[in-house]
Amino acid sequence: MFVVAAGSPERPLVVACEGPVLEVIDPGTVTRLCTLPTGIDHALRLVAADLDGRPGAIVTGASVRRAIDLETGAWTSITQNQDQDQDSLVRATLPPYTVELADTVLTVRDRATGEPVGVPVALPNRWARGAAVTTIDGRPVVAVASGTTVTVHDLTTTEEILTVVADEQRVDAVAILGNILVTAGIDESVRLWDLRSGASLGTPAPSATGVPITAVATGRLHGLPFVISGDEAGTLRLWDLGPDGLTQAGTTLHGHDDWVRSIRITELDGRAVAVSAADRTLRRWDLTTGEIVGDPIDTRYSTDVFTIAHWNGMTVGIGKQSDNRTRVWDLTTGELVAGPLDDWAASCAFAALDGTLYAVLEDHPEDGYGDYDQDEIALQVWDLAEGDKLGEPLVGGGFGGIVMRKPVTVTAVGGRPTLVSGSGVDGLLRLREFGAENPVDVALAGHEGQVNALATAELDGRTVAVTGGLDGTVRFWDLSAATAIGGPRIGHIGKVRAAALAEVDGMLVAVTGGSDGDLRTWPL
Repeated sequence: MFVVAAGSPERPLVVACEGPVLEVIDPGTVTRLCTLPTGIDHALRLVAADLDGRPGAIVTGASVRRAIDLETGAWTSITQNQDQDQDSLVRATLPPYTVELADTVLTVRDRATGEPVGVPVALPNRWARGAAVTTIDGRPVVAVASGTTVTVHDLTTTEEILTVVADEQRVDAVAILGNILVTAGIDESVRLWDLRSGASLGTPAPSATGVPITAVATGRLHGLPFVISGDEAGTLRLWDLGPDGLTQAGTTLHGHDDWVRSIRITELDGRAVAVSAADRTLRRWDLTTGEIVGDPIDTRYSTDVFTIAHWNGMTVGIGKQSDNRTRVWDLTTGELVAGPLDDWAASCAFAALDGTLYAVLEDHPEDGYGDYDQDEIALQVWDLAEGDKLGEPLVGGGFGGIVMRKPVTVTAVGGRPTLVSGSGVDGLLRLREFGAENPVDVALAGHEGQVNALATAELDGRTVAVTGGLDGTVRFWDLSAATAIGGPRIGHIGKVRAAALAEVDGMLVAVTGGSDGDLRTWPL
């Protein structure tokens, strides 16, 4: 987390950056003025800026830098200097001094000669996160964040003159606004302190986000489009989806006591039903009445991957649980009809397409598939019913031995089955046909950071995808043409965690849920 003083003497502001958002705070009242998306997954630097007379901030990520207007929220990308120093050395300057903070040592130097001033200070904690300089009553000082404390030192001697215990866990950033010390903690709160006495000024400004949305599904009920969402508290909500957006329909659905991992729509005994996977159960909900159908299905373990398919005359739920075994349930009776199966332990997605059940598995070099490096975790498509491997592995489909489950699916592109994956840490959306002599193999760039959510649909004979990322943006893709559709859609305050597509009055609309607790619609 970063924090800086911004604005003007007439209208001072405090800006905190955590993940893909900026929090703009009034230091006089310690109230949050607004929360602005940055479109950058992981910020490396934050500085205040004057944007043609307007208060601004410049946020730097791994491959992009953006100037953000703090009044309007508008942002502009700035050319990134690839040679910019991004090591662990933190520097601050107050002529004639330069402050260096490296690892756990604070060093003050003469700016002209580079020689140390006073004795270098060994800080008490390895979490030395930042430094800010100012002058108090004519005395140059530096405030250093280290662990749970901020220490203030005289720049002429490096003598410690004040200690503030600012956070119970860790101070991530520090800034100075006049005689006010600003700290940002790992708990995402921003606190203000009197720089002379160390006294707390007001109550912390807490994080602004609501209950994160973790799963979204769309369908049609009585011929009209609807959305069902699930959140981190285990709650499900039904929404009518119209040209003007979302309207909550009916009552909130309660039953789960842990976050909703997946929602799928199907039909059981002639009625529209939603099936949700959370805690260690599958629950079936009548979408007309909002009532739960039958008893919860005990999965014994949490369900990491889930889909619904038609198999052997049954409507079944296929899930891979946290014990790395796959199980199949008859959703009409709730009975386990297959499993636990050990063969699909590495599954990160299941998909039903044109009567075929597909499983997408991690493909590790030590298992003998492919000739790529150990770090290049790949994805391999299998015919789940026949047990046959289909095509070659998709290299770059995972990272660090782990494949994220949500942004992976199998869909038809140009009439050919295609693996679509956004699970790489590089934020690329990868397409790989399988079963073709000259398969299409494409990587599409757009997100700044990990893709978190993926959904696909057909529109006018072409396959379209929507993705949501850790950078807080939503993007559309024409998979048939292997190209992006327009630029990023900005609106979520934080990462996007779930996405679905629906048709409304002949128009394709994406529905996304974020860590900010918002459910948003985006017409294509």
